[in-house]
Amino acid sequence: MDRTHATRTRTFLLVLAFVGFISLGLPDAMAGVAWPTVRDTFHLRQGAVGLVLVVSGIGYLISSFLSGRLTSTHNTQP
Repeated sequence: MDRTHATRTRTFLLVLAFVGFISLGLPDAMAGVAWPTVRDTFHLRQGAVGLVLVVSGIGYLISSFLSGRLTSTHNTQP
């Protein structure tokens, strides 16, 4: 593996970790802060936030199941 490829791989992993960190924290913060405005704008019931939380939980599960395939595709395992 040449030096340029190793540098690109490290940069890719750093960007992937950063995007993962932001994408895991952003929906939780958004659900709590933006929900009152979303509820009022679309005339939803308070209980509809449960659907938002279930969908985000399913998204977390899918992403965690597929993360192994992603890391093996990019040869990032030791």
